[in-house]
Amino acid sequence: WNWDPEDRRLNQDFHSPTGDSVQIAPELAMEVVVADLHDRVIDSCREWFPRLGLPRPCLMQAPMQEALLQSLHSEDGVRTFVIFGAYGNGQAESALQKQLMEAFPEQMHSIRTQALGTSSGASLAPHSSWRQPSKCSCEELMQLNMANRGRVWVAEPTPTDHSIQLVACAAYPRCQNPSEQVHVGRMFQAALKAVVDTVMCRTTSHFATPRGGSTGRRASGGRPNSATNTSSVSQRLRVRVVTHALGSFVGHNEPELFGCGLATGLADFLGG
Repeated sequence: WNWDPEDRRLNQDFHSPTGDSVQIAPELAMEVVVADLHDRVIDSCREWFPRLGLPRPCLMQAPMQEALLQSLHSEDGVRTFVIFGAYGNGQAESALQKQLMEAFPEQMHSIRTQALGTSSGASLAPHSSWRQPSKCSCEELMQLNMANRGRVWVAEPTPTDHSIQLVACAAYPRCQNPSEQVHVGRMFQAALKAVVDTVMCRTTSHFATPRGGSTGRRASGGRPNSATNTSSVSQRLRVRVVTHALGSFVGHNEPELFGCGLATGLADFLGG
């Protein structure tokens, strides 16, 4: 990965967890932070975001957890949405997913509940049998993985999670239809739309009223028309999106495609 945790020059190219703001609507601005251990992912982002004419993201060659901690410690009051790669069956398998489960158990449970309840696969068992993952067979869990590929779920926020809200993309198992790069872009585009939908439906209390997560939408669509939502937000809001190479894994032979996919997803979202 060419990651040296002692070399701060590799870990970050900023002094605070901010990049250029993206103006989503007159009352909403968004910052994008991409944190990943692989230098080729970060280099790809550094190439593709400006190539597509996008605002400069904050780039960190570091674990996404470090970017999340820096956002928490910034004390700027910005709501942070963590967009991460998940399994389609809602199980916490990777080190990142397990750490998010430990830090945000209620939100991860919300994502798992949505994953188990939103599959439309005709060959799956009745909905009631998906309540407890421990009761699902390995075959059933794999069916959910395949049926939910590309879906996005926004966790139910909790008052104790310090302005952090999780957004899961069903990035695992690997999907190469029509290509892995296109799939990553579509997931990121859908996740960004889910973030904005969540924000724009809040009241002026800035997320004080809990609201349900997504309905397992497929990766598609651009940003919403803010003209229909401005009545619910009376002052300007700023949110931060922290993400990583959605769907990457150790030994992937072309990690550059994830940077290109993230840039394309943001470009498609802004142009939608």
